[in-house]
Amino acid sequence: LLSRAAPSDAQVLAKAKSLADWVISLQQTNESSPAYGGVPSTPDLPPPANRYFYAIDAGFCGAAMFELYDLTKDEKYARAGLHFADFLVNLQNGPRRPYARPAGMVDGFCEFVVDAGPEPAWNCDRHVKTLSALPALRRASIHSGKSHYEAAAASARGRRSGRPPRCPRPCPGRTAPAPT
Repeated sequence: LLSRAAPSDAQVLAKAKSLADWVISLQQTNESSPAYGGVPSTPDLPPPANRYFYAIDAGFCGAAMFELYDLTKDEKYARAGLHFADFLVNLQNGPRRPYARPAGMVDGFCEFVVDAGPEPAWNCDRHVKTLSALPALRRASIHSGKSHYEAAAASARGRRSGRPPRCPRPCPGRTAPAPT
């Protein structure tokens, strides 16, 4: 944000790049890991506390990486943004949901995965706060041209392909039926 407000301020841009480079150094790079593309929420804590990977962190970091890419045109920031989007797509498909989801049903993101021990631990409770990840998915779709990122965002928003999103009754812009 600071670098976008002052794009000609070399010191601010250097700080933004330094922070982004540190975040990238924390990104999970093992493609077989359930946390691939995410970052540990508390990397300074001892294991297993340093192995929690949250959707909200990926959403904020992914959007920031694409913003920094816009300023620098350095592909490493776009790649990092795409990896965060990959992590979000993975979190949308986490196992062991607390409730059954019929096939084809829209869905949000698991809140986090703990990648420690022989099996990952998934928390697939859904929270509105994880919708803050949608801009990162949108930017990933635009940057890569791959539709699965936008499909994941649409599903999280509660929108099925080709159908308008559901809205509260009455829908904004529509008149409510007269009470009978």
